[in-house]
Amino acid sequence: MSTNLPSPLSLRFDATDLRVVEPAESDWAQNLTGTIVSTDINDNFREHILGKFELTVINVAGAVDAGVSLAALWDDTQAMTDLRSALYRNDMRQLKANVQQACGVDPQVRHANCVSFDRMMIYPQYRGKGVGLRALRTLVAHFWGREIALFALIPSPLQCTTGQYLSPDEQAEYRSFGLHELPQDKPTGVARLRAYWAQAGFVQVPGTPYMVASAAAPADVCAWWAGGGRQD
Repeated sequence: MSTNLPSPLSLRFDATDLRVVEPAESDWAQNLTGTIVSTDINDNFREHILGKFELTVINVAGAVDAGVSLAALWDDTQAMTDLRSALYRNDMRQLKANVQQACGVDPQVRHANCVSFDRMMIYPQYRGKGVGLRALRTLVAHFWGREIALFALIPSPLQCTTGQYLSPDEQAEYRSFGLHELPQDKPTGVARLRAYWAQAGFVQVPGTPYMVASAAAPADVCAWWAGGGRQD
C-alpha cells in the first residue's frame, strides 16, 4: 500500500562527530547510522520515519597527520579493503587516475578522504516517491565543505544479499522493510540503481562495482537539488 509522503524530509544521525583524541586506527573510519524523517505540517507536525541509512566516513588525511598506519586503517573491514583496492593508489591515500577523471576530483587534493554510502532502506509504503534520492542528496550536501574529496557507493539491491552473510537481527530488519518481497533479479536491480543514483551525480568507475561523485559542491546548487545532476 502506498502512502502520501509528508514533507519536508530530514536526516537524523545517531552520532555526528569523529573522535580525535589519541585515536586508534579504527577511529579514522567511523560508521554512522541514522533515520530518514519527514514532518507532516498538516498533521500537527507529526514525524514519520521513512527509512534508515548507514555510511562510513574515512578520514585518510587525519590518519596520516596522526601517524596512523594506513594499512591497518584500510584493513579494518573487508568492505574498506575492497574500496581501497578499487579506488585508491598503492600509497592508500590518493585516488587512482581513472577515479579522479570519472568524478572530477582535483588531482592535487592532498589526501582523498571518502564517505562510503553503505546502506539505505525505505519502508514499503514510502517507496516510489523519490525518498531515497532525496535522502542521498541531503547526505551529500551535509558533507560539502567538510574536507571530503569523494563519495562512493555500490549500486547493489539489498534484497539480493545472500542470507548466509546476514545475522539473525539483520535478516529480521530486512524483512521489516519488506526486502524479501522485492524482485531477486540482481542484474536488473543493479541497472535500475545505477540510473537512480546517477540523478544525484554519481558515475560508474569502469572495471569496478563502485559509483563515485566529487564531494565539491556543484556550480549550480539549485539545478542539482532540482535533479539535474552536477552542473560543472
